[in-house]
Amino acid sequence: MFNKLGTRTLVIVAAVLGLIWFLADRFGTGSQQRTFRSEILRLDTAAVSRIRISSRVTAHKPVLLERTGAQEWLVKYEGTKHLGSHATIQRLLSELRSLDADRMIAKMDAVKDRYDLTDSLATTVTFTVNGMDRTLAFGKRVQANNGPFTYVNLSGENEVYAIAGNVGGELDNKADHWRPRELMTGDPATWQRITFTFPADTGYVLERNGTGWLVDSMPADSGKVNNYLKSIALSKAQIFADSVDVSTMTPVYVMKVEDTARPEPVLVQAYPYGYAFLITSTLNPGSAMYFDPQREMPRLFRPRHRWFPDPPPPTP
Repeated sequence: MFNKLGTRTLVIVAAVLGLIWFLADRFGTGSQQRTFRSEILRLDTAAVSRIRISSRVTAHKPVLLERTGAQEWLVKYEGTKHLGSHATIQRLLSELRSLDADRMIAKMDAVKDRYDLTDSLATTVTFTVNGMDRTLAFGKRVQANNGPFTYVNLSGENEVYAIAGNVGGELDNKADHWRPRELMTGDPATWQRITFTFPADTGYVLERNGTGWLVDSMPADSGKVNNYLKSIALSKAQIFADSVDVSTMTPVYVMKVEDTARPEPVLVQAYPYGYAFLITSTLNPGSAMYFDPQREMPRLFRPRHRWFPDPPPPTP
């Protein structure tokens, strides 16, 4: 009798343990690791019509990036509206267009505080695509033995995932980060004429002459000119002066670049402002930026004599 009872008990215990193992295998963390979604986000970047960013950098006041054309954007923040930088926004879209999870970490309720995914700590970005919103929350970024990881949560889901790399860091910027700062862009090979206006009527004209350049119809050192053009093709300012109205000011330095690749010349104008200058560009209408008179002005607005060949060294 005892042997029969003991055998029956062992069978029951074995069955219970088997059931526990099955349930743990089917619904436990290990199973979740094997069956978690690997695809976090896929974006048709050309169809993105709006991007909404909320981060601690802006005290979670939303920055809105709204598409107005194929390569045109507006930046809206706290009642202001400015032209957006297509290059900067495109860089963000390129980074986030395809995100895959490296692994599933845990449920949000268990780890959101640990991985900075609470409402007050997370950086969130919402992409509007064809009228539908997709929101992604970025939490803590950590350096592991096998490389950096970023913890994320997709809105409407309860899982926290780890993505390989320092992903989404560009979202943690102020609104001005998304505005263009370029004064001049383009390929200098298509620039035909550059007209400079300086104070006291000391301006001049640089004009392409075949493969070389002329300064007011006199031969210039084309090597010097070409190096200069390459540098100003990347020229930009840094800090916006939105509180200053330059429409009532008169520029004292002007550079007009005529480019066969553009229907209209690009006009860069500098205005005296206290001990500094304010600078504007027709590439970024409506925005003025501060410009350093000691370092930046001489680099952009160079005097006429700089373009002539250097005199030969004296004969010993």
